[in-house]
Amino acid sequence: MTKNKGDEMSRCLSKSPGSHEALPSSTTGQKMADPFEVRMRFTTQLQHLNASVNSAQKAALYALRYRDMDEDLHSCILEQLERNNMNNRANIMYFIEHLCDMAQRESHPEYVRMMQRDITRVVDAVAPEDGSGAANVKVVRK
Repeated sequence: MTKNKGDEMSRCLSKSPGSHEALPSSTTGQKMADPFEVRMRFTTQLQHLNASVNSAQKAALYALRYRDMDEDLHSCILEQLERNNMNNRANIMYFIEHLCDMAQRESHPEYVRMMQRDITRVVDAVAPEDGSGAANVKVVRK
């Protein structure tokens, strides 16, 4: 008896959000990932970022793995910058630095271009003029 595609999809979706096996690779010859699922998993990664290099690199690798959805993932970054607490915003800013560095090395300058385009929005979210993000000013200046 052959496996039902629905059963396999259910198995994939039941895995934890951080599981790399749960998402099919977007490489040629393999099934494309569901854009909604990719967005949801990336959003979860952004919400759970911490100040570690490993955390930032893991999220950056995920964004580069699904580079064909770069506009969607960029909008996730902006949304999370505007919705999260100040500490998480600083962690996202730290992640952005890793994402841009890795995107340059991987010859995918679109992430860098989008960040350049929206840098004012990013800075305003991380260190707003009302002073609520005063602790993040040092992170933003880097």
